[in-house]
Amino acid sequence: MKEEFIKSLDSDSEDDRRSSKKPREGDAVEADFKSRGKWYRGKVTRVHSSDDTYDILFDDGDSEKRVELKRIKVLGGGSRSRSRSRSRSRSPKRSKKPREGDKVEADFKGRGKWYKGKVTRVRSDDTCDIEFEDGDSEKRVELKRIKVLGGDRSRSRSRSRSRSPKRSTKIREGDKCEAEFKNTGKFYPGTVKRERSNGTYDIEFDDGDKQSYVEASRIKVKGGSRSRSRSRSRSRSPSRGRMRVGTRVEARYRY
Repeated sequence: MKEEFIKSLDSDSEDDRRSSKKPREGDAVEADFKSRGKWYRGKVTRVHSSDDTYDILFDDGDSEKRVELKRIKVLGGGSRSRSRSRSRSRSPKRSKKPREGDKVEADFKGRGKWYKGKVTRVRSDDTCDIEFEDGDSEKRVELKRIKVLGGDRSRSRSRSRSRSPKRSTKIREGDKCEAEFKNTGKFYPGTVKRERSNGTYDIEFDDGDKQSYVEASRIKVKGGSRSRSRSRSRSRSPSRGRMRVGTRVEARYRY
């Protein structure tokens, strides 16, 4: 009998690692990363039916395209591999997937130090751009280095809130306000240019600077009382009433 028609029943054979069902897009799997003999957990992001290969996005952020079927095992409801438990212990648990404008803590440049900031952009490769509260920023941060903040506030957040003045009215587009510029603790006069769906606002300051995704806690809508900074800026220009056609005026005539 030809060798091609014989299959070994040895329990340690490579075929035993194959799943009983064919992987489909979105399936949780374990795959042999780059044929190194080390199996890691991930999910199928694309099925190439033409050559029966698959694209895998691993839980640790790595990815590999066109992985052969023999290097993939579809996971069922069984126990998790040790590699999965180790990878999860290195990063904090994420409650949800980050969205644009979300408050997060992120591992800055993979150094193991986590700082508070916000998501300014979500990219198609499952990475995010982060603007940190201390003014630093980092692009294409992997999900494993991001923790979305929930209802409980960190100490740094409560301290930043204690520095901001209390708001008297609801913030709307076009409102004159004072806003804290880039978490510096200094408030400057400006105008609300846009109200976003996540509860943040875009501010255009009177001095020409602009800032997007400013939290409501860092904005004070202007009421009857004017701040010193606002009164100073107004004192530099004379008060003018809005003129219309037919308005009676006095004007200086130039000879």
